[in-house]
Amino acid sequence: MELKPPERVLAMHQYFLDLHLRSHRNKANYTVVLAPLFNMMSGSSYGNCAWWTAQGLRQAGLLPYSGTMIPKALWIDMYEHLKCSQQEDIVNNVNVVYYKYVLELE
Repeated sequence: MELKPPERVLAMHQYFLDLHLRSHRNKANYTVVLAPLFNMMSGSSYGNCAWWTAQGLRQAGLLPYSGTMIPKALWIDMYEHLKCSQQEDIVNNVNVVYYKYVLELE
C-alpha cells in the first residue's frame, strides 16, 4: 500500500466508509454464496467478507478486477497480480510470511 498513490488509498478508504453506511441502511448485506443471485433480484448489494474486501482492494489498484467470494482465491489473485507487476520496486517488496502452528503445551 505504501507504494500506491495517496488518491488510490483514499479511494479505498472512501469505499469502505460508504460500505459501512450502506450496510446500516440495509443496502449492503452479507451472504455466503448466493450473492450473485441476490444481486440480480434485489436493490441491495450482497457479498461476503472476501467480496467486500476485494472491492476495496480494487479501488486501491491492488486487484485488476472485481474479485471473488472465496477468501483463498482473493489472496492468491492479489499475490499473483503484485508478483506479475512490471514495477521492480513492487515485485521485490512482495513477501509471504508463514508462521508454523504451534500446539499449546500442557
